[in-house]
Amino acid sequence: MSPAIVRAERAAQPKEELPRLLGSRPEQNDPHCCREISLAGRVWELSQDSKGCREVQLAIEEASDDVRRGLLAEIAGHVLDAMRCPHANHVLQKCITCSRPQDCQFIVDEIMACNGFVELAARHKYGCRIIQRLLERCPLQVERIAAAILSDVSGIARHPYGNYVLQNLLEHGTPAHRHRLAEDSSGRRS
Repeated sequence: MSPAIVRAERAAQPKEELPRLLGSRPEQNDPHCCREISLAGRVWELSQDSKGCREVQLAIEEASDDVRRGLLAEIAGHVLDAMRCPHANHVLQKCITCSRPQDCQFIVDEIMACNGFVELAARHKYGCRIIQRLLERCPLQVERIAAAILSDVSGIARHPYGNYVLQNLLEHGTPAHRHRLAEDSSGRRS
């Protein structure tokens, strides 16, 4: 079900029905039972704020897969900005670590849509974290990201943040990635 349909269905439901739809029972007196409802339509806005980003991260962590996909849908279109934001980058990392790899495809797609962005992100103090999480959690989806990193091993290796991305690729990459890193590090590659 698309996130827009889910939001429309939620808006049409009486307020007492919303916790049931989210899989929560109000009788549990859980203060977080309706967190996803209060964030609906505000995920990107809150992600850019120091306090709001913590609320969004907690909601992503506690949400069911369906609700989490709805929260992620609100971040779609903002990935490049989130990677450069001191607060939203944490939300993006939480999306990657708490979601199934296929639910994070939009992150990979947005990064790859901007030519040269992977190499820039690998050198950015927040962007490097997103690249690292993708390498760790989405191995089947990041071949193009790994190829972009491997296209500039020497430049990325000399950068303080890029160095961590290469270490992460060495740890979580394929044998071919590790071989290519070894070749480039030893200067055998032309």
